[in-house]
Amino acid sequence: MDPEKIGREFDDFRKSSYFPEDFRGILNGIVPSKDREIQIIRKNINVDLKKRDGNYAPCNLCHTKAKWLRSGYLILDELGHLYLIGPDCGNGHFPDFVVIDHQFDKDTAYNRAYDFLLDEITHIIHMVEYIRQLLPFAETFESALSKLKKSSTVLDTFRKIVNKQDGNMLVYARRQVIAANGNAVPEEYLETYGKLSGGNSLNAFGKNSPVSQLYDAIEIFKKFGHNENTAFTFLADTEAKNKDLIAELASEIRGANAKVAEAYKTLETAQIFFSVRNFNVIKGWVEHPDCPEDFEIEIQQNHRMIWASNARKHYRIDVQELLKPLPSSPIR
Repeated sequence: MDPEKIGREFDDFRKSSYFPEDFRGILNGIVPSKDREIQIIRKNINVDLKKRDGNYAPCNLCHTKAKWLRSGYLILDELGHLYLIGPDCGNGHFPDFVVIDHQFDKDTAYNRAYDFLLDEITHIIHMVEYIRQLLPFAETFESALSKLKKSSTVLDTFRKIVNKQDGNMLVYARRQVIAANGNAVPEEYLETYGKLSGGNSLNAFGKNSPVSQLYDAIEIFKKFGHNENTAFTFLADTEAKNKDLIAELASEIRGANAKVAEAYKTLETAQIFFSVRNFNVIKGWVEHPDCPEDFEIEIQQNHRMIWASNARKHYRIDVQELLKPLPSSPIR
């Protein structure tokens, strides 16, 4: 009997039935011998009590006693018989069940990883070029951020607005309140002037900076070479070296994809932050007579400047490259 075919048929059966024990070939009421050679077809089988009229699923090893709801197993023995068992019952019945279970997990991880990598081959070989297109944006953003850092008061203020004030730029306001003695007295408080847009990008530094993320990712993708032939050769060589490395490689690719996606999102957010529209909002805030910060700001088509009024130096931030349209992301 073909275990893979049985597994697919069981999956199809489960789509139309809440009773896995009714799958054809399962020997309900039969307890297999402890020395029978077995293999796991499916694990982590769950049933819904509400859709089974309150009945738990039976276990072959417990003489079909209805006892489990989650993490059941479908197993196949050397004679071609199928059994449905509870989550912990195999360990107590079959001497090598723990080893068999562990091997099943390894094989499943390998198969999923290999299928994933095969599907990703074309995507992988295009990612290196895509990252190279994205890097100039990331480097321009890093340069812009480094100039903001030189005026630490400004950067610290923006990060406080993002991280502690939910993006709200505040100004002082005054109102009359009734004191304990019944008299009206003035009170100063902070109210929202406007919302800072794109400020989350200011938290992207160090290992979380787009430059670091893109360079980390490109090193992973470059392992596969520059075309499908080199990619398939690398995959085959990795498998021949150690099958366990396939799952690790798939994990690396997923991680690299995530880093590129995060870098892209940061750059999108950075474009919003450095946009003329957002800086006009900031300009209105810093020029408000009751703004708690003493900043000055200058906006030009391709440059932005913002500095603390007592700062000795002003740093011009070139945003021309950063604000160009980002290349379309190939990440699925």
